[in-house]
Amino acid sequence: MAAEQGLPSPGIRLADPAALLTHIEVPNQVKDVIMDGPDRNSDAYYTYLDAVDRLNGAVRFIEEELRNGRYLIAKAMENVKADFHGLLADSSLFPDLDELREAMLSEESPDQITPPEMIAEAALPKLHAMARRLVENGCASDCTRAYKEKREAALRRNFQRLGVQTMTKAEIHSTPWPQLEERMRRWSEHMHIGMILVAGEREACDEVFDGLEPCGEQCFVDLSRSSMLLLAGFGEAVSEIKKTPERLFSFLDMYETTLDLKCTVDELFKGPEGEMMRREYQHLLKTLGQAARATFEKFEEAVKAQPTPEDNGPGGAYPALASPTPSERGGGSGFARNESLRGGGILGRLKKMMNKGDDSVSEVGSMTSTSTAAAHSTGDIHPITSYVVNYLLLLCNSELPYFQILECVFEDMISNASDSAASIVTPRVQGRLAFAAARIVDALKTNLGQRAAMLRDDTLAELFMMNNLAYVLTKIDASDAGRLLGTAWIGTYGAMVDTHRDRFIMHTLAKFDVVFSDERLDSSSLVKRLKTFNIILEQMRQRHMAWTITNRELRAHVKAKTLSGLLDKYRDFIIKHGNILRSHRSLDVRVLACEEVETMLADSFSSMPMGKSK
Repeated sequence: MAAEQGLPSPGIRLADPAALLTHIEVPNQVKDVIMDGPDRNSDAYYTYLDAVDRLNGAVRFIEEELRNGRYLIAKAMENVKADFHGLLADSSLFPDLDELREAMLSEESPDQITPPEMIAEAALPKLHAMARRLVENGCASDCTRAYKEKREAALRRNFQRLGVQTMTKAEIHSTPWPQLEERMRRWSEHMHIGMILVAGEREACDEVFDGLEPCGEQCFVDLSRSSMLLLAGFGEAVSEIKKTPERLFSFLDMYETTLDLKCTVDELFKGPEGEMMRREYQHLLKTLGQAARATFEKFEEAVKAQPTPEDNGPGGAYPALASPTPSERGGGSGFARNESLRGGGILGRLKKMMNKGDDSVSEVGSMTSTSTAAAHSTGDIHPITSYVVNYLLLLCNSELPYFQILECVFEDMISNASDSAASIVTPRVQGRLAFAAARIVDALKTNLGQRAAMLRDDTLAELFMMNNLAYVLTKIDASDAGRLLGTAWIGTYGAMVDTHRDRFIMHTLAKFDVVFSDERLDSSSLVKRLKTFNIILEQMRQRHMAWTITNRELRAHVKAKTLSGLLDKYRDFIIKHGNILRSHRSLDVRVLACEEVETMLADSFSSMPMGKSK
């Protein structure tokens, strides 16, 4: 190698310092003669040529010594590079990952966690001194390559200790959902702790290459690229999996993590050297946001899907919906605001409700069929109603992280929506998340309307719509979703409930029109009318005892209005035909007193939870 570079062999002999000094002084000694130039007509011309010879000899001597010096420097750099390698290997530290996890779970903000030492602090000054000599002596690429290889391997090993696995896209897509969901949850932890490890590498790299830019910046980007792309690759791969409603929360968790760490990534990978990493990270953020938005839109499409008469479930996309619990059926949001989110809490409870695995499909499906049959036969709250409402309440709960995250996810949802799509929201609402939530509820209302249209009884259809819309309104009005959608939206849906309530009362009373029609009756016709009244009243009593109105205020209002409307007509009918009744006391029909009618209807409209036998 020395011969190739024109360097002397290892057996060199350096000149005596006195001889070196003598040759160094030659240029000064001959400078005046050389600069004055020769006189061709003088014998002193030979003196000029002698000065040239002396100068050439001095230069050759000095060049030889410089070659010797360069060889020594090259030899020294080989030694320094070897020592640089060795010190990097010997001083590498592997932080306690359990301590980092505990710090992440503490109240301390993740971006305030001090990055761990990745290289022993005592070794950093010596590594910096070595790096400076290597860079100054033309070995910058060797220095950065050695540092990159050692630290890249150490960072990958730390990622492996953390649990980060290398998986192909095919392996990710073929992973069963319960296992993949757990990997997605752990990915968020890996991202947070991984960024802390990368920040530690940044601090070490900055100290080793302090003042040696751009070597340090490029070296840091190179050593961290493979680990960063490993994490980003998983996020991009899972964003391509099938979109189903229960997966939205996992996408939002990953999106939130990525968004939280964006400023950290921008700070770590600053400058032109880190531009590619910043672009990759921005692409990951955009991809996860699109996946979350697509999942939400798939949910809307599924809710809006046309049900069929054979559909005994709440919708083809939801074979495993759980029925609402009794505590969730009354007023209020059903969420305990002081319930801790750690260890499950409301997030875990609702996610478990919606996120049943394959092993539980048959059990929950059976419960769903019973609940759906009850809803169709009694006008009760349909399982899809409680599912959609609980889904929205979770997303819109301001105490959970999803509230603000969804605002970011739906940032361009309104701008991308067509005017016709925007016009379906009743009424128009302000805010991206409010717009998305309103569209979901409108889709639910459409679905419920289609289900009601399949019922054979108009009265039962109105009861079904009244109960379900009242449930939606009550739950949303008492939650953050109500504040999000606004008073105008609440008022509009309140009016819808009132409309279905009034139609139910109207259809109920209309069944007696055949009795109370205004025409003259003889005793025989009157007997037929009274018998018809008794039959219709008994049928109504039995049906109303089997039907359900879960809202206490609605139940009281409907019973009062139905009873008062019926008694008013019945009382007028009895008074109008009083002469016949008094003159024919032996009529072959039982004439009910108004008090008896009221007693018969006293037990109308059960408020038992749906799915229970009446």
